[in-house]
Amino acid sequence: MGVAGGVPAEPGGPSTRRTGQTFRRRPARVPYPPDPQAPDPQDGSGGDSGPGGQAPRWRPGQGGGPPIPPPPMWRPPPPPAGPPPHQQGPDDTTRGPLPPDEQPTTAQPPPGDERTERLDLNGQPGDEEEPPTEKRGRFARGAHKAVRLGGKGLHAGAVVTARLTKKAGVAADRKVTDMVGGPERKRVIVVLAGVLALAGADIGAIGAASQSLRTDFGLSNGQIGSLVSVVALAGGLATIPLGMLTDRINRVRMLAISVVLWGLGMLGCAFAPDYWSLLLIRVGLGVVVAVAGPAIASLAGDFFFPHERGKVLGFILAGEFIGTGIGYAVAGLVTAVFPWRAVFVVFAIPGLLLTIAVWRIREPKRGGQDRMEPVEPDGPKHRAKKREVDERSVHERVRDAGITPTRAALLDEDPAKVPIHRAIKYLLKIPSNVALVVSSALGYFFFAGLKLYATRFIGLQFDLANAVVSVIFPLLGVGAILGMLFGGRIGDWLVSKGKFSGRMVVGASGYLLVPLLLPIVLISQSFLLAFPVLILVSAGLAWPNPALDAARLDVVENRLWGRAESLRTVLKTGAEALAPWLFGFLVDVIGDAAGAEALGFRWTFAIMLLPLLASGIVLLRARKHYVGDVAAAALTEERFVDPERQQQAAGP
Repeated sequence: MGVAGGVPAEPGGPSTRRTGQTFRRRPARVPYPPDPQAPDPQDGSGGDSGPGGQAPRWRPGQGGGPPIPPPPMWRPPPPPAGPPPHQQGPDDTTRGPLPPDEQPTTAQPPPGDERTERLDLNGQPGDEEEPPTEKRGRFARGAHKAVRLGGKGLHAGAVVTARLTKKAGVAADRKVTDMVGGPERKRVIVVLAGVLALAGADIGAIGAASQSLRTDFGLSNGQIGSLVSVVALAGGLATIPLGMLTDRINRVRMLAISVVLWGLGMLGCAFAPDYWSLLLIRVGLGVVVAVAGPAIASLAGDFFFPHERGKVLGFILAGEFIGTGIGYAVAGLVTAVFPWRAVFVVFAIPGLLLTIAVWRIREPKRGGQDRMEPVEPDGPKHRAKKREVDERSVHERVRDAGITPTRAALLDEDPAKVPIHRAIKYLLKIPSNVALVVSSALGYFFFAGLKLYATRFIGLQFDLANAVVSVIFPLLGVGAILGMLFGGRIGDWLVSKGKFSGRMVVGASGYLLVPLLLPIVLISQSFLLAFPVLILVSAGLAWPNPALDAARLDVVENRLWGRAESLRTVLKTGAEALAPWLFGFLVDVIGDAAGAEALGFRWTFAIMLLPLLASGIVLLRARKHYVGDVAAAALTEERFVDPERQQQAAGP
């Protein structure tokens, strides 16, 4: 009788073993060869045979050894207790056996066949099992094919990504070229922004490598801050004579030499044997970096028109934030693999290459006589968007509006011949200039501390690794860049609409926005909630800078731009020198008292919001003086016209 799912055993046939759904049949064992003198057990005659003609028993002394009994016969498993589910009984409640014609049958392999067959769920023989060597070979061939196809897919994906990236880069380059007014103007903006990016990358490198420096030299937070403070302090002391040189010698050559010295200084930092040697080298770096402020401000004023200064300065100043973000990212990745000294070597290379680009810029004539005309984009699409633009400067707008100049802001002697001490005394008499310098210094004070300690604070506050924070932190620079670009454009737009103090309002709004947003980050424990707020904070800190820089050029006569910028740089660098040390000191004191460094960072940032709030209030109060100071600068410029400009206006 057959059994469902089984194979019937034949008498005397090979035994069968069942493992899961696989029946392995093996032949019966062959006994030892019998003794030739023993009678044949099959004929039942002669000799000592057992009852019923069975084989005789083996006795000691007989040859051939005892016979081996046959293996036990395989028996199918007993049928299930219940009736099969597919066969109903006559009363629909009992189930009977299958009829004979429905019994599953399976062909029996010939004796001695050791092949393994797979039976399907119905007990029918399936495919034969492959030998192990063939199975491994087939698997290896399939894996090789999959790897080959995967490699082709990755290559195709990389090619497509490269092409899309190239197209996006070309489109972005074309868009930026159209925005700034042509390739020549774009080249000047990119080079000037690159110089500021070097200074930002230096601060970013120190901030990201602070943990490695702390471990290698055994430094405290205050000593780490000193590595940044000495750069700003040395630059502040050197700014006044450098500003005087900016107003009298070739600014492009002066800037190129400073970039070369900066690259050499970074190499010196890489090979500093101890902390004091590193500190001394960074003092020299501070003097070199101080050249950038006055030179770039003066060049931007002579290269570009007054009505677009906010927009152009937004592009240039964005380089500092881009450099800071790149500095944090690159330094974090490099220090994760190499020692901190490799960071300074990596940053020295682009500094030396940038020297060539700076050297190729032409020196513009002073007083706006050699400004670069914007190039209109070609194509009907751009011609359709072209509209009339009022290109009058704020000086011309104020003069046409009949604004009375501020008496204290008028200069009674030729600006080109004023000695440095009298020039500084005159600049401090301009009320709006003093407000702009003080507010800018307070803003950079807070930003300097934030740049240095932000990665450490974010890592402690949200329990993130230093390498992760170094990659995430540059994303905050996106908010800063957007703030730069939109802040300068909005300031220009307000001036074009007759709001002469619009640039002051833009600056004040940014400094008042940050104290409202940053407390959300200080009390938050979720990085997903704090991250968008941090982007808004970075945008708020960067928002005022291009508008305020353009406003300072508006209230000062053009031949005093270098010395005016040097005066601002003295206070700015002094604030930047004080901020890292003061931030680090407060973090150490409060953190030691509270027993938690993260708590020290939270209270330090909260306290330092007060100077930022005061900066916004100072700008709002200075709005009433701004328009009169602009009128005084315009009148001074008319009274003491540059001889070359006067000769050019008179004609041949």
